[in-house]
Amino acid sequence: MAEIQNSTFFDMTSYQLVSGDLFQQLRTVSPTDLNAIASIFQQAFYARASPDVTVSVVDATTVHAPPKLYLGLTLDRATHPADLLKENWATRQHALADQTEVANAYGTNPGVYNTVSTAVAGIVAAGGGSLVPNTTGTGSAITPSGYISTAESRTIWLELTPQSFEDLFHTPLLQVSAPGWGTYYAWAGNLSIDDSIQTHLDGIWVQEGIPSNALAAAETHVVPLNPDDPADAPGILGQGNGANVAGGKVEAAPSAVGAAYHFPLDGSVQTPTIALVEGDVGSYADLFAYINQYRVYMGHAPYTQQQFQVVWNSVYGATGGDPAEIDLDISILADAVPTSTQVLYSNNGDTYFTSYQQAIFDQINRPSIISSSYPEDARFSPDSPFQRAYYELFVDAQLRNISVFLSAGDGGSQSEYGTGTPLVRNTHGIPNAVIVGGTSIAPLSAAESDATLATIVAQAKDKDPSTLFALTAAGLSALPSHLSSSVFETFTEAVWNVYYLNPAGTWNPADFENASLYMQPDYTGNEAGTGGVDSTWDAPAYQIDFGLNLVSAGPHPQRGRGTPDVAALAGGDSWYEVLNSNYTNGSSSNLTHGSGGTSAATPLWAALTAQLDAVFHDQGLPYLGYYNDLLYIAAAIAPGAFNDITLGNNVSTYYLYDGATPVPDDSNVIYAGATGDLILPTGIGYYAEAGYDLTTGLGSPNGLLLARALSWIAHSQMNGPFAPDVVTAQDAVTARSDASQSLLVQTSGDLGAFHFTAGDQSYEGVSDSAALAWTSRLAGQVLQQDFDPDLVRLLDGAAHGEVSTLHVNAGDTLSARMDGTALGLYQTALTSSYGFAAFGGLYAGITVARPVAVAQMADDPINQTAVVRMRQNGEDDVSVSFYKVDDLSGSIHGVAPGQAGYAALAAANAYQTSEGGTSVEGPGWGNFLQTELTDVHSGDIIAMTLTNGANTYWAFAPANEIVDGAPVTHLWSYGLNTWGWEDLYGGGDHDYNDLVVQLDFTSTAGSGFLI
Repeated sequence: MAEIQNSTFFDMTSYQLVSGDLFQQLRTVSPTDLNAIASIFQQAFYARASPDVTVSVVDATTVHAPPKLYLGLTLDRATHPADLLKENWATRQHALADQTEVANAYGTNPGVYNTVSTAVAGIVAAGGGSLVPNTTGTGSAITPSGYISTAESRTIWLELTPQSFEDLFHTPLLQVSAPGWGTYYAWAGNLSIDDSIQTHLDGIWVQEGIPSNALAAAETHVVPLNPDDPADAPGILGQGNGANVAGGKVEAAPSAVGAAYHFPLDGSVQTPTIALVEGDVGSYADLFAYINQYRVYMGHAPYTQQQFQVVWNSVYGATGGDPAEIDLDISILADAVPTSTQVLYSNNGDTYFTSYQQAIFDQINRPSIISSSYPEDARFSPDSPFQRAYYELFVDAQLRNISVFLSAGDGGSQSEYGTGTPLVRNTHGIPNAVIVGGTSIAPLSAAESDATLATIVAQAKDKDPSTLFALTAAGLSALPSHLSSSVFETFTEAVWNVYYLNPAGTWNPADFENASLYMQPDYTGNEAGTGGVDSTWDAPAYQIDFGLNLVSAGPHPQRGRGTPDVAALAGGDSWYEVLNSNYTNGSSSNLTHGSGGTSAATPLWAALTAQLDAVFHDQGLPYLGYYNDLLYIAAAIAPGAFNDITLGNNVSTYYLYDGATPVPDDSNVIYAGATGDLILPTGIGYYAEAGYDLTTGLGSPNGLLLARALSWIAHSQMNGPFAPDVVTAQDAVTARSDASQSLLVQTSGDLGAFHFTAGDQSYEGVSDSAALAWTSRLAGQVLQQDFDPDLVRLLDGAAHGEVSTLHVNAGDTLSARMDGTALGLYQTALTSSYGFAAFGGLYAGITVARPVAVAQMADDPINQTAVVRMRQNGEDDVSVSFYKVDDLSGSIHGVAPGQAGYAALAAANAYQTSEGGTSVEGPGWGNFLQTELTDVHSGDIIAMTLTNGANTYWAFAPANEIVDGAPVTHLWSYGLNTWGWEDLYGGGDHDYNDLVVQLDFTSTAGSGFLI
């Protein structure tokens, strides 16, 4: 017999919710000392619970005990894919192409599975337990069990009686009862199991017999450190959510929200199947009829039964189900991706583990995407068998090439746990899924009624450049005067947080000691996007490579996995028009109503991914599958792929006050929740900021720009690089040049005195970039055809920091210092394959970038076209030409830039455009132009030259005019094959946006959806 480490009941349900001392007591208490066990659970329940907690051994005579307990044992894989999953996306895709081989390699060895199954069956049979039959199909063919018990799934599902539980785990099954908290199964101490089973055991999951409130909201007595008192600031606690209170909230169809996020496809393109993990779905006939009424209302053809399926359901609206949630999820998909098939996988127990397994191993419907808005109530410990089973479940999704989206949650910085310190639900912090947070989109009409945005609205209407510059980062693409009142368009976007602090009046302060304010809605409800650091998971490589070193807020900071990864509209100043659950239950005649939450943002991201998958399929690529790493690469090389949310917070951390625990001396206010609970806010949480943050992650999507970036990344990885990386990191502050090459050396931010070294060369100066100098995000955004020319013209003239051009040799060492302090490499592992690398950080640093593009065509046939996009922000008449060079230093036939004969060779090597010429005229001040270059091949090294009147400027500074003894650099790199020109002799005003040019080598693939 072997003890299973970290397998106590608390390890399954209550990590960070009960004290370490109680964990230890439950681990060591005698399983027959029922009084001691009852005392442990009484302390875990906190003083709000009734003191008469009872514990008894479960047997056939126990009144409240369920007759069976459903439990899964997960076994070791024949080979673990850890090494494969560390590889890049393309390597993973090649390995996953043969799913038969994947099942054989990464499932449990069939011989082992059968041996362990037989052994387990023999042990539990004596006590009346049995193996659960395997589900043999899906849809109408599903067996009554709804469980997946196969060697491929590695899971042996068991139906246990109390006696068979004790026979298997060598400890009695207990029943714990507490008025107001329910009655449920538990056990004392760690579980133990026979050695022959332990040898192959990987994890354990308990599916049924433990009610949903089992210690999910247990509290501790930890006193907060320096709790903030927000009593002097009544009103909306989250900026950019005030229209929710003022009555100016906007309701938009899911497809309109998708359009606001620039989804790349319209509703006519076929998109793949999406799985929704739901609660008890119930009557398929009723749900099918309701969703088709909604479809017709939204202008779509009704679903066929093949296009809308429910797997394992009972009674619609029955206990355990949530019609409002189901109606919300299916509405988002029905309108945002009307050609995708929806398959709903309804849970058949107290958790959603089996729903995920059904979706992952569905051999009939084969969904490519899973969306779930339901976290588990269990809160497992790190290194526990429960965490292991859950993590490996999502590894199975990775191996099946399925993209998984999980909602971050709607409880703000604490997920409604009431512990006084920030927490996230760790089943929805799992690192091999995309975690989706919530935002509030404010169209102009909503912003005008939102008191928290009054200053921003006034400044934007006055065309204040600083305000408009900040708003563009969050998705504004037109001057306020040009925004349409008839189209759902973003004025600004903030963190979703509609918690509201009111002066007392409804509440009688005499009823509550020191109570002077109340919350409506209150922190015990779902009204803010959850985000934070999940210390139960290590920080994943994609976040480390992105330069993140995340630490939780509060008195006990811990490192771990940051959540969310991304975000989208959840509520606040606008929400979604979806099927009304009050209509479906017969209490309303209104077919639709407004709803939201991260439960809406999550299927919206699933819908976007369905469109991305359709684009990939059209371009000859596999579906995305697991692509967390690609999202972070895209954010690093093409920041405009995300709207950067910098307004608001998700602060909602609190205690549920029991009326007995002393209030900290520096907090004289107790807040009364609308539910009647007394709550004591601690003021701890997270705030939006530039770049990644713990409220909205990377931000909300710009679907078209994201699709283009992902397409480029995927083709680059699948077809192999045609040029070496720019640099390779030697250590945290030093890089090695991977080629002999010309490099732009760009300084950004307020660096002060800096010093850059490359081999035996050095470059120094003082960087003082203007606050409104164009960013890579803005440069990418203005290369959208519908970006407002007047807004472009307004954002002009802000100077960048110093820029120069150096030639470096392969093997040269590169380093940078600011005021004598070494600058660390920043995101180099993500960007160096795509033309640039940086020292420093998000706000300031030194970037080295190639002034040339290396073509990476999608298909590489004999002839291929590349897209050229331009946005002009200079007033002169300019033109640009593109020509092929022989190496990364710009030489042609051995002639270097600036040498005699170079211009003639460049002209001879010029690419023709689709219009037949060899130069492209600038579109005019503020305007956009798009054309194509012909006869471009993978591996071509493409350089540019700009002509303004009698002057010609080259991408390579040695070919340009000499000022103050040095050649002038006229080019600035904005990231993924995007550059900005300075079009005046001597360098002009150094804003490097006179002509912004982008080369795109993959959007022409397939049907050209991304052109």
